[in-house]
Amino acid sequence: DHGAGHLALLSTSGRPPQDAHRVFQELTSVVGAQVSVCQCDVQDEAAVASCLQELRGTMPPVRGVLHAAGRLNDHMFEYLEAEHLRPVLGPKVDGALSLHAACAGSELDFFIMFSSVAAMVGSVGQANYGAANSFLDAFAQYRRAQGLAGLSVQWGPWASMGLSARSGIPQNRFVRVDPVTCLDALSAILAAPAPTAGVVGVAHVSWAGFFGRMKTVPSYLKEFEKYKEEEKDRSETYGRSSAAGRPTTQMPPFLTGGFGRPGVGGGLGLISMSPLLGLRPGSRAAAPRSTEQRPKEEADSDSDSSASKGDSKGD
Repeated sequence: DHGAGHLALLSTSGRPPQDAHRVFQELTSVVGAQVSVCQCDVQDEAAVASCLQELRGTMPPVRGVLHAAGRLNDHMFEYLEAEHLRPVLGPKVDGALSLHAACAGSELDFFIMFSSVAAMVGSVGQANYGAANSFLDAFAQYRRAQGLAGLSVQWGPWASMGLSARSGIPQNRFVRVDPVTCLDALSAILAAPAPTAGVVGVAHVSWAGFFGRMKTVPSYLKEFEKYKEEEKDRSETYGRSSAAGRPTTQMPPFLTGGFGRPGVGGGLGLISMSPLLGLRPGSRAAAPRSTEQRPKEEADSDSDSSASKGDSKGD
């Protein structure tokens, strides 16, 4: 859809995730892209460098990176131990740093990392997950400060697939969005001009639920309070139209502007997040190198994957 004739998926299992098989079939049969799946632990810098070096012999130069690796290991904050941090920080933190190092010197059109709204609003039992995503947000700012492509997307919960479908993000605050709509959002992000912000959020927010239990609204959320009343007004109008038997349309995006493309998102919004963290290069999380001690089902369902986009101009 955006000119990529070659795609490479780096995955610990060496195969597409179970819930993404249909997407990969469409990429090869409908879009006509050449899709390669490489068995590679994205946390291992040497393995990532070796994998990309091998791909460079069969594919055009890498022009973009989508870092979508992630893993959950939920525990309440007071019970968190180092063993609960490493499996969650590794895929995101080490994964981002591995891809950053492997792509040094490459002229990338984009370097997009999949973060989560959990980094901004938190999620019960997922302090480790929120911290891992916060790193991605800060790392996007770091790359941009170096004059490199960098964007972190704080996704709201997806429905039926991916980590967000199993996340603890409060459902009274965020409405789960079907994957097709999320992919439309990603397509819009890829098609948009270079963003002015290093972090954007894509989510369908229930503002009444979001602010309903807050005694005090944090300063960085003040600008969003107005949407609570707008949401209420839209709901009342929607309800009156339905009761009167008049045709109703899908409720508009929760934020004006949406993605700059009519009809995209339909209930989603794309907003810029002010960076709240700085970044100083420091020590890297020591992530585990095997899944032997984890249940097979959990190991197979991990989203430990990142994708590289090759420029089709080299064909």
